[in-house]
Amino acid sequence: MTSRNPLLRPPAHVAATGGVWTLLVVVEWLLVSPATAVDYAYYALASIAFLPFALLLTNFAYHFAYPGETLPREPIGGERPRVAVLYTTRNDVVPLCVERTAEAVEHPVDLWILSDSDVPEAVATERRFDGWRRYTRGVARGGKSGIINDWLADHGGGYEYFVTLDADTMLAPGNVTRLVEHAEHAGNDDVGIFQLLKEVHPDLATTPFARIVGRGVKWSTRISPPVMKLVYGRNTYWGSAGLIRTEAVRDAGGYDEHLICEDFVLTVKFDRAGWRAVVVDDRSYEGFPLDLHALRARTVRWVRANRQMLPLLAGRGVSVGTRLNCLTPVMFYGVTPVLLSLVLLASVESRVATAAAPSVAFAAGVFAFVFLHRSVAAGREVGDFLATATLETLVVLGMSIRVTVALLFGATVWKPSRKTSREFSWSESVAETLPELGVGLLLAAAVLRNGDDPSVGLLVGLWAASFLSTPFILRYTSASIDGPTPEKRPHDPDAGLHDD
Repeated sequence: MTSRNPLLRPPAHVAATGGVWTLLVVVEWLLVSPATAVDYAYYALASIAFLPFALLLTNFAYHFAYPGETLPREPIGGERPRVAVLYTTRNDVVPLCVERTAEAVEHPVDLWILSDSDVPEAVATERRFDGWRRYTRGVARGGKSGIINDWLADHGGGYEYFVTLDADTMLAPGNVTRLVEHAEHAGNDDVGIFQLLKEVHPDLATTPFARIVGRGVKWSTRISPPVMKLVYGRNTYWGSAGLIRTEAVRDAGGYDEHLICEDFVLTVKFDRAGWRAVVVDDRSYEGFPLDLHALRARTVRWVRANRQMLPLLAGRGVSVGTRLNCLTPVMFYGVTPVLLSLVLLASVESRVATAAAPSVAFAAGVFAFVFLHRSVAAGREVGDFLATATLETLVVLGMSIRVTVALLFGATVWKPSRKTSREFSWSESVAETLPELGVGLLLAAAVLRNGDDPSVGLLVGLWAASFLSTPFILRYTSASIDGPTPEKRPHDPDAGLHDD
């Protein structure tokens, strides 16, 4: 067992981010020169929003300035450690992922399907895969975390390492071999989780929406994580496609069956027990929501999951690097109601429309960076970049109302998302997006009322267009799906009951 690591002091890079934040707040004060109550409200909100933006800017700069680091590997000789690949499913098996993963594995492994499925069609599909052992249990307690804990209790003693896969995750050729070589190197003996980077696989992103918006995932799953390791000295586990030391997960007390973010929670538990989580310069594949309806449901679920684990991060014994890694997505979800409030203030008093109201060019540059930075992952094709930048900006801003509600008022009881997709009619699309349409019309009226102010047109107009486009995006993205997608029926992870 590895000895406990001391808590890290804030890295110098984080201090630099704080310096950028302070500078931007000073610039904000000088440019806005608050005088009215609305001005002061705007200034206070903008000051809050600057922190995640400064952090984003720091990460963006480090990405281009530093090549990152290479995690050492040790070629495996002699007796090979035992490894299990665990494919977790509950009525949402994706045959392509199961088959491709089995073909990609080179290191000798045991392939397991951990199933809580109770739909006959799903059970029949799981049983037809040759070479896979199927693990089931009587009561679906604790969801994914519960079934992994039960498998560890029954079979974990026979394996040094295991890899967990979600239903829409697949391994690439050589992933497991390279992960084990990292884990067997003496210099990595304090690493409990070796997380693979991810990329959306085209065979799993089968709609134009998934292909276009899915390109931006490369930023958060391949470009940003190595930079986060450099800035924070730590990484986080993402819940799938990572090699885990069986010794470490037992040392940390196993998976938490009560919190939604089982991946971030496991990262924190590992950190407290003296184990690190790191990303490796290697990638696996995953799917992406096929339409706006599925993406909205997943985003709301993630917002609630991140909010639920905040008390855990406030506890003792967690390193600064792990706290910052886990808090980063919370900060960006948290800035959504702040930005929405800024937009509503701008619709009331146009002089506070942007952080740099006197300079529309500067404001345009700020917003272009904030909303388009992920589009660099689209590559050098101008058409791909523009398509990703446009659709992702409209979608992200258009979901801000739902993110705000989930963050501030969302129910604490969580159920897994549905992975079914269906075509929405025009009337259904409008009914599903009435809050967005209402706010969009309000903002559009503000633009018309202040039509001579370019700042209002830039900020308020962009958000108005995003809200007003939501029913169109929902309608056309749902209509682009040709066939059914795998089904996952929501359930109460504690009671093991199903909801329709």
